[in-house]
Amino acid sequence: MSALGPLVDAAVAALARDGEPEPARSQTPDSGRDPSGGIAVAERVSSWLASPSDRLSGVDRTDVDARCRQIDVLRRVDRSYGPSWTRSETPEPASSSVRFGLAVVLVAQGAFVADPTAPDRAAGARLDGFALKCLNSALKLLELGVDDGEHPDRFPVDELRVAALAALDQIGDAGAQP
Repeated sequence: MSALGPLVDAAVAALARDGEPEPARSQTPDSGRDPSGGIAVAERVSSWLASPSDRLSGVDRTDVDARCRQIDVLRRVDRSYGPSWTRSETPEPASSSVRFGLAVVLVAQGAFVADPTAPDRAAGARLDGFALKCLNSALKLLELGVDDGEHPDRFPVDELRVAALAALDQIGDAGAQP
């Protein structure tokens, strides 16, 4: 996870630079959800970035899973969604900093599972496909582009891609062991 530290820092700095919410781990999994049931993606990404080394569970994991589906199927991430991640009536693309932050979160989830020093790694309990899904979606999101087109070197995309591929290699190596 330590290799992702600078990437998490870059994502947090980009969110702050763009006026997005500061990362702050919410006491509830409803961070980023307004009373009408809508979901602000920037706030969700910020809350996930606040604890990048934690394996997501519960509502957070369900929400990340929903983001993976949006990336894989619709090939986009919107700024906000309606209740239960339904498409907003007036969809707007998420900012480049939110897309980069989400890609960092997805790689962090894959790297967490790929970490051979993690306490529950030996049991193989975490090799449930979620990490592969996250890494696949992160790479797809990077392929779609996280920059705004005007500042192609704004984010350390190459470093994030290398981290994602390294996590995939570690997962592959773990799966090949008896």
